[in-house]
Amino acid sequence: MYFRALPIFFLVVAGLTLLFGVAEAAAGAGQALENSGESQRTQFLSLLDEEWQYELRSDPEMATTLGDTRYNDRLTDRSPQFQQSDVDAKRKFLARFEAVDAKGFAQQDALSLDLMIRNLRQEIQRAQFKPWEMPVNQMAGPHLEFLSLVTLTPFEDLQDYESYISRLHQIPKALDQTIANIRQGTQDHLMPPRYQLEKVAVQAQEIADQSGEATPFAQPLINFPSGISAAEQQRLRSSTLAAINTEILPAYKRFAKFVRDDYAPHGRSEPGVWALSDGKARYRFEIQRLTTTDFAPEQIHQLSLRHIAETGAQRLVLAHTLALGERDRLNDPITKDRGL
Repeated sequence: MYFRALPIFFLVVAGLTLLFGVAEAAAGAGQALENSGESQRTQFLSLLDEEWQYELRSDPEMATTLGDTRYNDRLTDRSPQFQQSDVDAKRKFLARFEAVDAKGFAQQDALSLDLMIRNLRQEIQRAQFKPWEMPVNQMAGPHLEFLSLVTLTPFEDLQDYESYISRLHQIPKALDQTIANIRQGTQDHLMPPRYQLEKVAVQAQEIADQSGEATPFAQPLINFPSGISAAEQQRLRSSTLAAINTEILPAYKRFAKFVRDDYAPHGRSEPGVWALSDGKARYRFEIQRLTTTDFAPEQIHQLSLRHIAETGAQRLVLAHTLALGERDRLNDPITKDRGL
C-alpha cells in the first residue's frame, strides 16, 4: 500500500512545488513591475525638476519673485536669439514628456504630466505670434517690471546688494534689447494700440525725469541691514546711485524718446486684436488657452449671453422672493445688508 501511495505523494509534492513556484514567480513579477513603476516615477520627477530649473535660469526675475535667490544678479535675455533657443528647448522637453509612460502613475503624477505637456504645447504655439515683438503696454513691460522687482528682491546681507547692483548694470542692455525687438515687430506689422504706447512713453519719462535717489531703484538704500558696516554701506550707496544716474536714467530717457517719437505714432488705431493680420488666429489661441475648449468665438459669445440671461432670471426670482419687485431693486438691500 505504501508503494501504491508513493506516486500520489510525489504528484502532490510536485503540484505544491509548482504552485509555490508560480506564486513566487508572480510575486517576483509584481515586485519587478512595482520597481519599474517606481523607477519611471523617479525619472519623471527628475525630468519635472530639470524643466523647472531651466525655467528659473531662463527667467531670473521670476526666480526672485518665487524666493529663489540664485539668479538675483541676472536679468532675462530678451534677444531674438534667446527666444529661438527657448522654443527649441521647449520642443525638446515636450518630446521627452510625451515619451513618458504614465501607466501606473498616481492620479497627481498623471495630472502633472498632462498639464506639463499642455503648457509646453501652448508655449511653443504662442511663440508663432512673437509676443516679444510687442513687449510693452501701459500695464506691463520691462520699464515697469524692473520697478516692481525692487520690492520683491531681498536685501538681507552684502551679497544681496552686490547682486542687485549687478542687475542694475544690465537694465540698459535689457531696454536696448526691447527697443530692437520693437523695431523688428514694427517691420513685421505687429503694433499695439497707439493709446497704450502713448501711456508707456509717459511712464518711462516720469522715471527718467527723477533724481537718482528719488527713483524706486534707490529704495534699498533707505535702510541697510545691521550686519553691513558703515564703510560698506557708503560703498554700496555710491555704486548704486552711480548705476542709476549714469546708466539707468539715461537708458529710460532713450526708451521714452523712442516710444514717444518712433513707436507710438505708428500704433494701430483699432484696439482689438482683430486689427492684426493674424488677429483671428491669436483670438482662437487665447480662447483655447483660457477656456481649454475648441469653441469658436461666436460659440463663446452665445454661451456668455446665455449665462447672462440665466443669471438675470435668477436675480428676478430672488427679487420677487424678497418682495422687492423689479430685479434692479435687488442691488439696494444687497448694498445695505451684506448678509443677503
